[in-house]
Amino acid sequence: MPRPRRADRRRVLLVAFAYAPGAGSEPGLGYNMATALARRYDVTVLTDQAWPGTPPDPGPGEDLPRVIRLAPAAWPRAVDPRASQRRWELYYYTWMRSLARRLPAIVESTGAELVQHVTYGRYWMPSAADTAGRPFVWGPVGGGESASPELLRSSLAAVRYPEYFRIAVRAAFERDPALARTGRAADLALAVTPESAERMRRLTGAPVEIYPAVSLDAAELRTLGALPAPPDGPVRFLALGRLLFWKGFDMAIDAFARVRDPRASFWIIGDGPERGLLEARAAAHGLGERIRFLGRLDRAETLGRFADGHVLVHPSLHDSGGMVCLEAMAARRPVIWLEQNGPAFLCGGTGVTVPMVERERTVRGLTEAMERFADDRPWLRERGEAAARHVAAHYEVETRTDRLVAWYEALWEERAGRSAREREALRPPRAARRADRRVGSAGSEA
Repeated sequence: MPRPRRADRRRVLLVAFAYAPGAGSEPGLGYNMATALARRYDVTVLTDQAWPGTPPDPGPGEDLPRVIRLAPAAWPRAVDPRASQRRWELYYYTWMRSLARRLPAIVESTGAELVQHVTYGRYWMPSAADTAGRPFVWGPVGGGESASPELLRSSLAAVRYPEYFRIAVRAAFERDPALARTGRAADLALAVTPESAERMRRLTGAPVEIYPAVSLDAAELRTLGALPAPPDGPVRFLALGRLLFWKGFDMAIDAFARVRDPRASFWIIGDGPERGLLEARAAAHGLGERIRFLGRLDRAETLGRFADGHVLVHPSLHDSGGMVCLEAMAARRPVIWLEQNGPAFLCGGTGVTVPMVERERTVRGLTEAMERFADDRPWLRERGEAAARHVAAHYEVETRTDRLVAWYEALWEERAGRSAREREALRPPRAARRADRRVGSAGSEA
């Protein structure tokens, strides 16, 4: 049964396969967007039934989203979708196709007046888009970012071949008829980066706006802003994330090994399948105690490490989001990133962009950026302060929500105007109506 409706609020239905508080970028994005919108609208979230950490339904009077948990109709119960990354991707695709058949009935039962796809944030995978005539917002989604051909050709084989495979998979999915239907159904498409926007424009006739999905709420901004300023003493670089081939940690280690100041240090926070290879690479450079692999830390410990560091190094080959960049910037730690990436758009020129050229020159660019921060401490502090101001001005969650609200209202207004014009078109012409009235009057007199 539909939940009791607040008379003063419109209803929004969010498709958020990944949805959980504090559980990483995708589920955190789904949760944060839904809770922010629930302060303005009556929000229902469609999510996977097995997603860990999904919050309970709200109590009476709470401005929180209602959650509907769904299982894909065609997935065998005995098969664990989390056994491998490829199986998980197939599970997601199956879940979304299953939802596509059920969505019109869910839209009607919830009374939704607008449907938005939120997660997963990949433009090249289809969404359930049959919204029973309601406006459909596709995104924010990304995935259109790629390493430059020069960098790929000169990268390590462990980096190069998986990236070629990713590009081939993306190209194959772009030919999926279900993705074409998603593009045709969209009334508005939201891309997280210019690169993704360019690819989405080939798939949809709807307006495509650039809308980075990541944001920080007021409490997070206060917590990060309250961290002490970067400490005195030798510079310490930080890198955070899963240790995966496409994250660029191998280039960051090679670049740090060339930093001239022997007192500089590099802390890498995170874990993943490439950890052993990265540790061996650091050992081959003879970095010893100058580099530390701290493993996976909880949020409180990570914030503590922010307080001990000076600069975030974020050399991902492709990255649609970059939440860790926002967090570092809010803590007044400037960022080094590669061009043609989400962080290049997010950071607004407050840090250093390294050109994505062939590998040796890219590593050299990372080293030059590191050494500039190490050698010019006043500039480091000035860039950190500028970064914090930029995040507060553009990426506070309520500011981001205001933009969504404006788009929603414009879509509803456009739909209402279109309906009015269609009703008017069905009415007989004014002259015919006057003639009908004269004929009616004559008949009455007779």
